[in-house]
Amino acid sequence: KSNYSCDIDKKEIFISAGADHATFLSLSSILNPDEEVIIIEPYYPAYIAQIKLAGGCVKVFKTFESEGFNINVNKLSQAISSKTKILIINYPNNPTGVCINKQKLEEIEALCLKKNIVLISDEVYSDFCYDDIFYPVAKLEKAKDRIITVGSFSKNYAMTGWRVGYVIASAYLIETIKEVNESVCYTPSSISQRAALHALQTKEELQPQVISIYRKRVQYCYERVNAIDRKST
Repeated sequence: KSNYSCDIDKKEIFISAGADHATFLSLSSILNPDEEVIIIEPYYPAYIAQIKLAGGCVKVFKTFESEGFNINVNKLSQAISSKTKILIINYPNNPTGVCINKQKLEEIEALCLKKNIVLISDEVYSDFCYDDIFYPVAKLEKAKDRIITVGSFSKNYAMTGWRVGYVIASAYLIETIKEVNESVCYTPSSISQRAALHALQTKEELQPQVISIYRKRVQYCYERVNAIDRKST
């Protein structure tokens, strides 16, 4: 609740063996054969295989550096067809780092309602939104029954490899995800669960240090890349 600043019932949460596991379970619980899933380019590469394994078809919606890699909701609306079932967004984005503000999220929410599609929000890097205030989709109320949040301890708590992720969604979706998971992977290991609990209990002390270190690294990389003479490369 402290992370999302809203009330989330325990029936609306599923703990997964990492965010990839969470995304695959979500897709498998919703998709019918040959239904479309729109992903935003640049995108996290694993989405492609996950969608295909769940029986869906991939549709790529491109964003451009000239537009700050932002989502043009009007153009996105035109990309949605009668076969589109799910839209996946990822912010802060892997690999661009672009965040989505509250106004843009509300526009996307309205589009999902209008087009009758499910929104999956990959928020694995939620604590690394440096220039904007991070606004989680879990706080959107109008389309709550068709919104799924995927999160992870890997990046926000420097726990890559511990394989602890989670899904936040309406209770009926979580129940379906649990049913699908019975044939995939019961839970993260008990050791990983204990580590995740410790991370939550000590986040106020430890997390700012992690964020500060990554901020310095991002700034360093940004300055080095900007210093490249593009005309000679």
